[in-house]
Amino acid sequence: MNTEELILHYTELNNKLYVSSISKQNLDLYIIDITNDIDLALKEAANGLAAGKTSLSSLFKVYNLLRLKNIPEGITQITVIPDNELYRIPLDVLPTEKPNSAHSFGSTNYMIEDYSFKYFTSLKDYLENNRNAQGNLETDFSAFAISYFDDFPETLPSLPFATQEAREIQRVLTSFEDKKVFTGNGATEQAFQTQLNTSKILHVATHSEVSSRDPLFSTIYLKSAESKGTEGNALYAYELFDNQLENDLIMLNSCSSGTGSYLQGTGIMGISRALRYAGAKSLALNLWEVNDKIAADFATNFYAHINQGYSKSDAMRLAKINHIKTGSADPHYWGA
Repeated sequence: MNTEELILHYTELNNKLYVSSISKQNLDLYIIDITNDIDLALKEAANGLAAGKTSLSSLFKVYNLLRLKNIPEGITQITVIPDNELYRIPLDVLPTEKPNSAHSFGSTNYMIEDYSFKYFTSLKDYLENNRNAQGNLETDFSAFAISYFDDFPETLPSLPFATQEAREIQRVLTSFEDKKVFTGNGATEQAFQTQLNTSKILHVATHSEVSSRDPLFSTIYLKSAESKGTEGNALYAYELFDNQLENDLIMLNSCSSGTGSYLQGTGIMGISRALRYAGAKSLALNLWEVNDKIAADFATNFYAHINQGYSKSDAMRLAKINHIKTGSADPHYWGA
């Protein structure tokens, strides 16, 4: 842990939020009472973000509730271990000052403009992430992209920019030597399982679906090698647990890939939990439905910064700031 890092660990229990603020110099502990009004405010903020009805007023309430104005000077990196509703509210989207109005997105300063962020589901994941050493993986970058799903048994809308996204990312990663892109009928479950175990960075642009009944049956939609690769196939979260992964980064640029069922003391169960359990060092996921074109442009900008040598958290921060400055500043479009 360096002197510029702060860990914010949240645990909600019996209508109280227990907060541990951990830096190299200090350990601060405090308790926030979760009244009905506060619980409603958290849900309103989270639901508004996910539905594209962002209220800066609601988000600023969360900022004040969590006492984020008290972050010590000199901190530039924040690691967040959330709980309950805070899984659905990335702290980087919170306004740092009272907004002019609920929708004055362009004139608002967000936490992401002052800090880089990392998110973990538990302190154990954080510690293991810092201990993990990247293995000798043979492929620098692999991408899987499917734009059209006519041959899938499920009714899935097309993602016209997915294939273009994978190719454009391959193009901007000029400092990477071994790059592989699997698109359309070539984006099979079999190829995915191979590259999952051999790629430093794995990028996936397709549909995923979170199962509300059983998060272990959450799916990533890929092609099947059977029937000449034209039959749709689903890779289930439970199939990922048995892997022993050493990927530096897996990015699932699909709708709600970072969601799942919340389990007290464990966090979100779903695709993200399966990949983390299997050993993936870093995950970049979406907490709500994302626009295909915006997601593609954002991912390309993120990888352009990776190519320039920025860390993953700094590259993500710069991509978000770029979107705030040049696209829509509404956190719904860049905060997922």
